[in-house]
Amino acid sequence: MKPQLTVKRYPYEEPHHLQLEFFVTNGGFSGNTDIYCNASDLNEIGRALRSFPKRIDDEYRYEYGSEGPDSYNYFLLRVYTFDSVGHSAVQFSINNNCTEPNEGRVRFSIRADVASVNRLGELFENFAKLEDYDFEWSPSLVD
Repeated sequence: MKPQLTVKRYPYEEPHHLQLEFFVTNGGFSGNTDIYCNASDLNEIGRALRSFPKRIDDEYRYEYGSEGPDSYNYFLLRVYTFDSVGHSAVQFSINNNCTEPNEGRVRFSIRADVASVNRLGELFENFAKLEDYDFEWSPSLVD
C-alpha cells in the first residue's frame, strides 16, 4: 500500500462549519478520524503548506481537539523539515480519546518532497471552495 491521504467532506452547517473525515496511511500504519472545523481552516492549512518551508527548520501544525477525556477526539497534521537540506515529512497523530476496549491511537509520518507538500496545500485551498466532496493526495517518492 502506498502512502496516501484522503479527505472527505460531509455537508454540515456549510459554508461556515464543516465535517471532514481523514483517512491516512504511510503504507504500514493507517488511521482515520472526523473533525468539525471552520471552512477558513482549509484555507489556513492550504496557504501554510503551499508556501512550506520558509526556512530549513520550519514546521507547521494544525491541531484539532486535545488528548484527554474531555475532548471528542484529537487530530494533528504536522509538516516539518527533518535535516539541514530541507527534506520534509507530514506527520499525523490521531486519538479517539476512548477508554479500553474502544481506544484508538496512531501516530506516524510520511516522507514527502517539498513539491508534494506544496501540492497538498493547493489541494486544501481548492477544497476550501466547497465544490468537491473529497480529495486524495500521495507524495512523490523520496529517498
